Amino acid sequence: MRHGVLDEAQRIAGGTLSESEMNFLALYCYGFSRTVIMICMKYSSLGTVSNKKIQIAKKLGVNNLDEFVNNYR
Repeated sequence: MRHGVLDEAQRIAGGTLSESEMNFLALYCYGFSRTVIMICMKYSSLGTVSNKKIQIAKKLGVNNLDEFVNNYR
């Protein structure tokens, strides 16, 4: 996976993805588990990971984050 997916995500989101959301997306694109993402991002629960996936998907105009990421795998 190259940085292209992150650049494309930021472009689609109109530049609204925060640094934290970009870091989350990078971890997600590389296939890290929800637990690993939770630890790396210092979230307190797996629910926060799920909520963040939904928030980012909305910014990208897709139903779920997998729909976006699968285009780059």
